[in-house]
Amino acid sequence: MDRNLLIRTLSGAVMLAVVLGAVLASPYSMALLFIAVAAGSMLEFYKIARLTGAAPLQVYPTVIGVLLVAAAFAVAAGLIGTAALLYVLPLVCGLFIAELYRKSTTPLTNVAWAFMWRCRSHYLWFYLVSVFLAAVSFTGRSSC
Repeated sequence: MDRNLLIRTLSGAVMLAVVLGAVLASPYSMALLFIAVAAGSMLEFYKIARLTGAAPLQVYPTVIGVLLVAAAFAVAAGLIGTAALLYVLPLVCGLFIAELYRKSTTPLTNVAWAFMWRCRSHYLWFYLVSVFLAAVSFTGRSSC
């Protein structure tokens, strides 16, 4: 058997156990898992963007993304109102300002790379959070 296939299969099984454990344990552990995966995938995306020659910010957009996923969970859980999502807008505007102060030769390209991940993935995270919270009550018991 191919060693690479074995390693990928075992790591997939471990990840499946981690995801199922987090989802079945509580909505809060699921939210923490989603936040960790969102942050990790954003940092990986920006690392790949740097390989193409772009120079997007990495930490600041990742913080915004983590806050968006956490806010979506809090809204879906009924912990905060939907208007609280508007507090992220000044941070997004700050992304433009931060990029201008970097004195890059391609600031709009860098901002576009920073928003690329968000447009592609945040809708998926918002959907997953809302579907999970609709299916599982906060007591940890399935409502199905």
